[in-house]
Amino acid sequence: MEFEPPYAKILKVAERAFGPRLPDMVASFGTSMTTFIKAGLPVVSEEVFKERHRICSSCPLWDAEAAIYWGRCKLCGCFQLKLHIGTEKCPKGKWGATTGQETPIHPS
Repeated sequence: MEFEPPYAKILKVAERAFGPRLPDMVASFGTSMTTFIKAGLPVVSEEVFKERHRICSSCPLWDAEAAIYWGRCKLCGCFQLKLHIGTEKCPKGKWGATTGQETPIHPS
């Protein structure tokens, strides 16, 4: 059995209540941005963004008052920015990465 420090349970409860820790969010953001850049910077259409936003807004893990009322997911820690990125997906599987619906940021 792996040793678990006494404060580990408190951290797990805090993560569920407040979202992931900052170092985990930074690592996840780096991975997401690498994928986004390699894919050619695909941004979803306005319709896809609105659908993702509707789904997130109705999720019990979405904190609408966080991040100066931009909203924040308590599971992955994302802000609304993630909803615009074509290569991103919901960690709960409520919406996925899009293909063929993106608009590249850079001109062709």
